[in-house]
Amino acid sequence: MDLEKLVALGEKMGLSGAELRKWVTQKEKEEKERAKEEKAAELEKERLAVERAKAEKKLSWNERGHAKRVCRLIRSELWRQTRLLQDYLRVLCYASDPPWKAEVELRSLRAYTARMVEFWWASYLSSVLHVIRKKAEKRRSESPVLVLGDDVEIPEHVERILKKGPKFSYEPVVPPQELLAFNRRVATRAPQDQYVRCLLEGVDALSRTVHKANCHQRRDPTEQVVKYFRENDLCLLQADKEGGFVVLGSGSYAEKAMKAISKNFVSVKSSTVRVKTKAVNMCKDFELVRLARDISTSKGNALKVFFTAKTHKPGVPLRTIVNEQGSWQHSVSQFLLKELNGLKVVDPFATKSSEDVVRFLQVENCTDFMFSVDVEDLFIPFLMRSCSRLFVPALIRMES
Repeated sequence: MDLEKLVALGEKMGLSGAELRKWVTQKEKEEKERAKEEKAAELEKERLAVERAKAEKKLSWNERGHAKRVCRLIRSELWRQTRLLQDYLRVLCYASDPPWKAEVELRSLRAYTARMVEFWWASYLSSVLHVIRKKAEKRRSESPVLVLGDDVEIPEHVERILKKGPKFSYEPVVPPQELLAFNRRVATRAPQDQYVRCLLEGVDALSRTVHKANCHQRRDPTEQVVKYFRENDLCLLQADKEGGFVVLGSGSYAEKAMKAISKNFVSVKSSTVRVKTKAVNMCKDFELVRLARDISTSKGNALKVFFTAKTHKPGVPLRTIVNEQGSWQHSVSQFLLKELNGLKVVDPFATKSSEDVVRFLQVENCTDFMFSVDVEDLFIPFLMRSCSRLFVPALIRMES
């Protein structure tokens, strides 16, 4: 403040010079304290905003699931109140009108109350979602499609479907008559006095939600993918660990498949039928009648093999996967598994899962090295002498 203004203000207030200076000092001190309080309030507001943002960010999926469960409970409570109101309406309608007129009036009032409940629920839900910040749904990432071979090309519409990944599927279309039949089956589960009400409410819900456009059978877009692959002599494989699909020509597929089979299998001259006959005769010699019957009735004479592509390795080799379902080897393996489970073999290197190895490394504090186990053999051959040393002591302990 200027000196002339201070002098004029002091003369106007009747203050001397010392009193005027004291008054000005007090006013400046009050202004500083007020500014300090405002700044502290702003800082506190910013701190609370940051803490609120962190709290919302730390909101776990369990808490979100709890919020959803609470919302479902609230909706269930609203529907309970609605059903109670419908019971009141039924009593009022049948008490004041004849039955044929009361039924028509009751159905119109039920439809009106259903619309009102849906409106109330939508309004309440929007206010709840406005308070609780709803996390935006993550956009589903497309699976990569690996094309092997310079002469292999796939059109855009085929690639667009393959990018959806192996787990993608299309929702089946349920005909209207099946929906009505399902509604009737659900209504039969209700108490006898509530059967008609559940049936009518289900019909009203179907009339509001099911449209004619959704009842027509949609064409499966995967049919054009299958047709294109057959016409162009292409093969489709699933990626081993990264997900997605691998496209390659039939010649390249045959070459890679032969390499994978020659790596894991040994070629023999015996026919599959002859080996199966020998297995049946051996079971009969050991008086395993039931196992011999299972082997004889099985349709498959050999193991089934299919492949997946190892996209994480150079050259994209194929992984061999054996399926014994439907073959006589499945009956033999189930029999051996059942009988050998009773043996208690003492093996210091046996582990039930990889968690045993992790716990061992944590206890031993093995932090200076790393290792990886790669299983090469699909089946491990045992010599008879090794088997006798392994299983005979276990059999003796089990009998004793």
